Amino acid sequence: MKKWWLDRRAVIFLCFAAVACALIPVCPDKFDWVGISVTSVYVVLGLASWLDHLGRARSGSSR
Repeated sequence: MKKWWLDRRAVIFLCFAAVACALIPVCPDKFDWVGISVTSVYVVLGLASWLDHLGRARSGSSR
């Protein structure tokens, strides 16, 4: 049974965001903005990918 709500790309992007977030405390203080930026970009990409997947699943179109 295929789960229509699960998107592999979104899961990967959110995993990357979690790794980037976990690395923020070990980076130098003056480069904290890099880790925060990378985390934010991956979260946005994950949400966008998931919303795209939901839209395609609801409209019935397939890739």
